Amino acid sequence: MISKKTMLIAGLVFVLIVALSGCTSKEPVTAGSGSDTTVPGNTQVQGSQNKTEVKSLDLFLAMGDNWDADAETDGIKLTLQPKDSKGNIVKANGILSAQLYENITGMSLDNKKGDLIQEWDNIKINKNNYEIFGVEVQLEYKPDFSPKVSYETGWLDITFKTEDGKEFSATKDTVFLKKI
Repeated sequence: MISKKTMLIAGLVFVLIVALSGCTSKEPVTAGSGSDTTVPGNTQVQGSQNKTEVKSLDLFLAMGDNWDADAETDGIKLTLQPKDSKGNIVKANGILSAQLYENITGMSLDNKKGDLIQEWDNIKINKNNYEIFGVEVQLEYKPDFSPKVSYETGWLDITFKTEDGKEFSATKDTVFLKKI
């Protein structure tokens, strides 16, 4: 039998988790298979006078994913994490660009960037898109691209330009191109 104290603690933990997550699930920012992607619901960031607190950029959980009903991998899902000088996530408006390259050496310790597979430009990121771990972005593959095998990897470079024109870059040198 579960005690009242255990139930109370579990209830408080649940309330805390819901409060920290903003109580709602955000839709991921989706970048189409072409460049110059305009994301509905996001605002233009050019011309704003806001100062950025962003000091660095991290990529969290970049990997192939399927976000529709079919069995095919649709693209790469990543979590973008602009951070301040203390390492806290900053909810910053900006423009994201990404380039996916072949990973010549696979999963070895000395990964090397190969030929360009695909690039995405002008992905608008809005402060309202952020969740507790950053903003989720879906980079859709071109219709004619399909990873060959489940362990095929790529090299992902991203650049995030804040409203005040500062640019930050991050790289993942091993990104699984298929959903695993």
